[in-house]
Amino acid sequence: MIKTDVDLFKKYFFKKSGNLKLLFAKYDNFQNKIKIFNVVGSNGKGSLSYFLAKQLELNFKKVGLFTSPAFLYHNERIAINSKYISDLELNSYFKKYDCDFLKYQLNFFEIYTFIAARYFFDSKVDVAVIEAGIGGVKDATNEFLNQKGVILTSVCKDHQKILGDSIKSIILNKILIRKNQNTPLFIAQSNIKYQSYFKEFKNYYLDKKTNLKLNLDLFQKENVSLAILVCNFFNFRIKNSLFKNLKLKGRFQKINFLNQEIILDGGHNIGALKLLIKNLKLLANQEKIIILFATSKTKRFYKMKTYLKKFYKVYLTQFNHLKAYKVKNYEKTNFVKEKNWGYFLKKNKNKTIIVCGSIYFISCFYWFLLEYKKKNLKKLKPGFKNEKTL
Repeated sequence: MIKTDVDLFKKYFFKKSGNLKLLFAKYDNFQNKIKIFNVVGSNGKGSLSYFLAKQLELNFKKVGLFTSPAFLYHNERIAINSKYISDLELNSYFKKYDCDFLKYQLNFFEIYTFIAARYFFDSKVDVAVIEAGIGGVKDATNEFLNQKGVILTSVCKDHQKILGDSIKSIILNKILIRKNQNTPLFIAQSNIKYQSYFKEFKNYYLDKKTNLKLNLDLFQKENVSLAILVCNFFNFRIKNSLFKNLKLKGRFQKINFLNQEIILDGGHNIGALKLLIKNLKLLANQEKIIILFATSKTKRFYKMKTYLKKFYKVYLTQFNHLKAYKVKNYEKTNFVKEKNWGYFLKKNKNKTIIVCGSIYFISCFYWFLLEYKKKNLKKLKPGFKNEKTL
């Protein structure tokens, strides 16, 4: 599959766009013939989308899923019945609509939104789950009108330059993706503290805290409960084992890597980091936990780093990506260069290493682990137990 290398499609990186609406209009707004669930929120959108899509597969013949960002491969953004779009199909859409993408100057996310919609339309899916990128009403996924429901996951302050500085502004930006007040709006339980902002909306359903008899971490209990709320509303069939068996990469992902414990988590804002800390506090051997942290340049680097340092020793790093935050010289206390990640692992082989801060960073680090493993497997003693590694 196509590796998540942004340089692959660098020619499509237009800073200002907003012409996706015009391109959809050129092709008779085919996206509005697809029945969809819009998923918006600050945290948990991807997990909720995966959980819901998997349950919908029990109730529909063809279920589309559009999520972002990808973790390892570009193909991961677009799937039907849990099967990613193939390289051949993905490249054919890029080739077919290349002139349109350039003419209308679509940005990276808008291109994938268009391709996902076209792929779902061409494949005649019965329903699709569409995860927003940033916000809601200002997001490319706002171009879908045929909504079965809108789902709001956990909300916190994030992307304030686009969504506004207040929680109310952020919530309204997300909820207003709903085109019709009669469309049901499903809201995660953690948003109960913002309930006063929802009262002006009709047909909203705030999830109640569900006592799930499933072995799930704190991240996923709320997302699973919200998915169940949606399914129950529509009387959809539910299979609980699907929640338990669906392991998501980069979401508190535990790895036994060459006999070393590593946890990958794409927590990208304070709200997500608070949940991460709650999960970490449930682990044994608290004194063994250390954090390797890097984030995107649009995030609140200093605030996130300062928060994590209240609980554990934090090492800073950076990664090779257009969106990476470049650590300044005066910030380089406990700094680990990317080329020294391998040495960092060896030096801390008796520690539990938490790799967090950005899904882009987590993806880069995962690729590093794959390459590092290839180089080091030959050095391992015969009989090494490798069943739980990458």
